[in-house]
Amino acid sequence: MTNLIRFRMKKVGTIVACFAVKRVAIIAIALFWGSTAAAQDVITLRNGNVLEVNITEETERLVKYTLFNDERARPLAVAKRDVVKIVYKNGNEVEFDALTTSTIANKGDFAIGINGLANMYGSLPCVGFGPRIQYNVSDDARVVVEFDFSSQSILGITLGISDFSAYVHGLRPYMNKNGKERLGYVSLGLGMLSIKIKEISGETNDSDYNAKNTFIFGIGYGTEYPIAPNLSFNWELRFKLSGGLTGGRLGTSINIPVGLTYKF
Repeated sequence: MTNLIRFRMKKVGTIVACFAVKRVAIIAIALFWGSTAAAQDVITLRNGNVLEVNITEETERLVKYTLFNDERARPLAVAKRDVVKIVYKNGNEVEFDALTTSTIANKGDFAIGINGLANMYGSLPCVGFGPRIQYNVSDDARVVVEFDFSSQSILGITLGISDFSAYVHGLRPYMNKNGKERLGYVSLGLGMLSIKIKEISGETNDSDYNAKNTFIFGIGYGTEYPIAPNLSFNWELRFKLSGGLTGGRLGTSINIPVGLTYKF
């Protein structure tokens, strides 16, 4: 009887031990999955959306990430000015106030640059160049002043066009499909167009065309490509409405400025 009791007690002890081991294993698995689920970054946007992501990189303007549940790990990005808070997977938190986001978006930055131009004034193709000055008035907009000179010789006449214009750029950073940072912008501008027509012989001819100054209105879209910390490559496609080449009637022109900009 005593041996039977001891055998049963030993068997019960073994069963209890097995249950204890299983319980510890279940707890360990739960903790593992809990830590895995928590191993993500959380971005809270100003519009109230919350993104569960893996942050891959942070730049001056952008937070680059992949979605936590995206098996393809496609690169995405959000502008820092649109972010309220980031909770990193290590538990650290960073909040972005208005001052921080404006500074990140380069409010107050001053830059100079130079453009090469390909122009089409009516049916006349021209090439030119000119300097540019730009200043960021806010995190979403900047003012750009340009002076461009273009020329063309055709049918015994030299055509010189001076264009002094001011533009406002609406800025929007984004990331291309290769995960490279870009800055897109829409431009609106007004300016003064001065046209000078001169015969190759040296005589000035003002009778065939209206060579007086005329106002111009321009609209376009461009992109900036950062190539160094303070240096960017930029191009833009512009459509301009003006007078001057068609006997005083309104005319159109297409401009494609391509250049470099240095930020101080």
